[in-house]
Amino acid sequence: MELFRQRNSAMTCVLTGEDKVVTLLVEESDLVVNADGEIDCSLETILRKNKVSTGDIHEWKIQRIQIIEVIEGKEKVIREYNPEMVLSLLQV
Repeated sequence: MELFRQRNSAMTCVLTGEDKVVTLLVEESDLVVNADGEIDCSLETILRKNKVSTGDIHEWKIQRIQIIEVIEGKEKVIREYNPEMVLSLLQV
């Protein structure tokens, strides 16, 4: 699946806190094309691969988590997650 090359894009996961912004790269192997033909990825996989824990999310006071596609320098928010939902997902 050569999604990045076909679309001339890259994906990032951006965690925005009160005083800190953390940007994680999304690997192409973490991407899937869903039933609607949209690019999607597992947030849990991205966070675990980057060793981001529930403690980190609390410590950084994360208020917003977004998956962003960057196409030719322009950013497009693909997904936005509620940090509380992410915390419950990581505790499973």
